[in-house]
Order: sequence, then C-alpha cells, then structure tokens
Amino acid sequence: MDNALLCVGDSARHRAGVAIVGSLVVVAAYTVFTVSTKETPALYLHQP
Repeated sequence: MDNALLCVGDSARHRAGVAIVGSLVVVAAYTVFTVSTKETPALYLHQP
C-alpha cells in the first residue's frame, strides 16, 4: 500500500491533479448542458 501514496514533489502528482480537475470540468460542463437543454421549452413541442 505504500506505492499508492503521492509524495510532495512527485511528478505523477501533477498529472493526477490535472486528470482530476479535468474530469470535474467535464462533469460541470455536462451538468450545465443537461440542465439548460432540459429547461428549453422548444424541446417539449411534439408534432406528428
């Protein structure tokens, strides 16, 4: 389990941080897109 630690100054720590922040940005963008399109009244107009 000692290999699971990312010590200060480890080069993998920066890459892990970028991956975590990047995934949070993708989730936030997806949430904003989903909420904004769900609340668009034009999407509820159904025509045969």
